[in-house]
Amino acid sequence: MNIEINSVMKYTHVILGGTGHIGAALSTSLLQSQQKVMIIGHDPAKAAEWTVKGAAYEVADIRDTARLKELFGQAERLFVLNPNAAPDKDIDAVEREQIGSILNALEGTKLKKIVAASTYGAQPGDHIFDLGALYELEQGLAKLNIPLAVIRSAYYMSNFDQAIPAVREKGELTTLFPADFKLPMVAPADIGAFAAKLMLDDRTGLFFLEGPETYSNQDVAETFGKLLHKTVNVVTVPEAGWKDFMIKGGFSEKAAASFANMTKLTISQQSEIPTAQHGPTTLFHYLEKQLQVNDA
Repeated sequence: MNIEINSVMKYTHVILGGTGHIGAALSTSLLQSQQKVMIIGHDPAKAAEWTVKGAAYEVADIRDTARLKELFGQAERLFVLNPNAAPDKDIDAVEREQIGSILNALEGTKLKKIVAASTYGAQPGDHIFDLGALYELEQGLAKLNIPLAVIRSAYYMSNFDQAIPAVREKGELTTLFPADFKLPMVAPADIGAFAAKLMLDDRTGLFFLEGPETYSNQDVAETFGKLLHKTVNVVTVPEAGWKDFMIKGGFSEKAAASFANMTKLTISQQSEIPTAQHGPTTLFHYLEKQLQVNDA
């Protein structure tokens, strides 16, 4: 007997990846709007935090297609964020396995809309880290004949969170980018807030999101310096040393090569996006908040 997988629809919004920087902001915004929300996460320990806020919380392995299909079948609208694979693995293979599971789980669903998180520079290609994997996700979702909004976001300001200890202790900000290379950047909370708007309306298509202005790593170092009242120097890793630097930091050889390829493309393919949306959070206010969190 065939059972329609959407025969029981319980939640207006289901969030895959609802407890990270972006997902938490999205989930919080929807809950504040009195929406019925289910979060799909991998960590049972986070359930209490979200259920007390009014969300349902379901634990699932993203590679468990049957479990995802069961949960997706309870949604009217779905937010999809493919979580980063552990860098000590073959990250390209793992992320594509995850994407395959998501797409297979969506077959046959009758969702009203999908909102998906992607990245600036997404493009076809292998061994280019998220640029290739998220492009593959975009293309797979587009084939489902479900209304789709894709958010391509600029470089996450949260990438600098892990630099805080070295900035504090050594006064050094280490990067693969040239010190003066400017990038569009965005705060993850602004992505979550924008995603919430897309979950609540009927807009579809490709959306680009960045912060109020572009920043270089030199700008980041100077901002840290202002906030900490000290000199912070940029330490640029030369291209010949990228892979070794990342492997020493815990990357597998394949993941390091893929990340290096993505970095090369990011440096070489920068272009202005005239249709970009702009989040309100400046680099100064983002780093100020993160330093406060780090102090707590």
